[in-house]
Amino acid sequence: MRGMFVALNIGSRDVRLLSVQGGEVRRWGSLPLAPGLLRDGLILQPKVVGAVISALFDSLDVPRDGVIVGLDGLPFTYRTIVLPRMKAALLPEAVRRAAAREMHLSVEEMKLTWQATGRDGKDIGYFVLGVPRNLLDALKTTLDEAGVRVSSMDIKPLALARVADRCEALLLSLEPDCFDIILVADGRVAVMHSLVPRGQGNMEANLPRLAGELAKAVEFYQATLPTASLSRDMPLLLTGELAAESKTVELIRVATGYAVAQLTPPFRLPPPMPVASFTTALGLVLKKASLKPVPGAVAGGFRDINLNILSPEDGAKRAGARLSAFLLPAALCISIGLLYPAYSLMSAAAEEAAMLQADYTRVQQEMTEKLGMADEAGRMEKEIENILKSMAGINAERQDLLIAEAKITGDLELVTGLLPAGAYFTAIKIESDQITVEGSADSAFTVVGYVVALEETGRYPEIRISWIADAVRDSRNAGTAQTQAAVNFGIIISR
Repeated sequence: MRGMFVALNIGSRDVRLLSVQGGEVRRWGSLPLAPGLLRDGLILQPKVVGAVISALFDSLDVPRDGVIVGLDGLPFTYRTIVLPRMKAALLPEAVRRAAAREMHLSVEEMKLTWQATGRDGKDIGYFVLGVPRNLLDALKTTLDEAGVRVSSMDIKPLALARVADRCEALLLSLEPDCFDIILVADGRVAVMHSLVPRGQGNMEANLPRLAGELAKAVEFYQATLPTASLSRDMPLLLTGELAAESKTVELIRVATGYAVAQLTPPFRLPPPMPVASFTTALGLVLKKASLKPVPGAVAGGFRDINLNILSPEDGAKRAGARLSAFLLPAALCISIGLLYPAYSLMSAAAEEAAMLQADYTRVQQEMTEKLGMADEAGRMEKEIENILKSMAGINAERQDLLIAEAKITGDLELVTGLLPAGAYFTAIKIESDQITVEGSADSAFTVVGYVVALEETGRYPEIRISWIADAVRDSRNAGTAQTQAAVNFGIIISR
């Protein structure tokens, strides 16, 4: 590896900086941040955070040009979409429109980047990532305050998957203020999920929930891809500040049943360096550096998603792998009770046809203005007509199914997202006119509070508790079986 690479990882509790040269970490360090400077990925005081970053660069005496940046806790949404092959001039608009429908978001408020992941005949798959623009604007202001010039930016889950470089693995990052779960399957990042720990990251208090979320990630993948299978000996790789403790490794192993190991970056590391705390930064370096595979990696098996969030939105990358080897099937699958967004990966050809049909006249005008030549505009028009004709035979019922999926996904995320601490679901049934929820809670007050939270959204015409009954909840703490008072409940939500 030639040259020097500098990576900056910004978290809610501290900022971490390192430089790598010749495959070896040369300098590293961190500085704490005062509480309240960051919240949910938003830098609330760019000048203050910028000053801390500037002081860290000064203390390590590393260049501020060409820095690779990551921001922990940055909210994101992602999908794999399939589009027919088309002119490069049409692609950015097609991706934005498909993403707006697939992700149910406003592309005006989200910054989109994408990477071509493979092709199959006339279809091409794209991994599309969206992050809120206002959060990126605050980050840019912060880096300007620090005098840092960025070459690339990434999200934490993709950086960690890059460090693992495995065809199949579960990755778990344990920081005091955030847990990140990443599932790599069939050589690609299949699931990315973050959750806020309870009790300041106390592992004993979070183990049951954490084990449940890991299980849900695997179940979600297998439900979405019924024909796929995961190896029984798939490793669980740990990193993050809390993962540096040997007690944590043993607790996770017992709670999950996985073979647990530390996520090891492929660099020469100085002995006193707290590697687990700097793994994300090293994953950022790997966006630019090329090293030998790490131990346990399958050569050529991992397909990296290497996006630059700060790049122009039409800077799509291309890949030569066949689509069938990388993409999820074009199938609609909603896993009830999971906290991850439903993967709606139906064939995007029908959507493209509908979009092009609705905006046919406008596309004609835009292409004429951009190209400034009548003959080129005519060729673009003919190509659009050919795309429309090729889509004409697709069943219109898929559009209705897509609309229904969007509503179901929204209801599912809302109902599960408002569930308070001390409660969990045993069943969720979504029908055309109502949602039936059953579960267990530590008290009736918790159930009532949940209903009130749902009512305050104003989304549903009626919400009522259909039944509630006293119960006893089994729990396990440090290997000792215990019981505690609880209630079981049923709630009916009119849609």
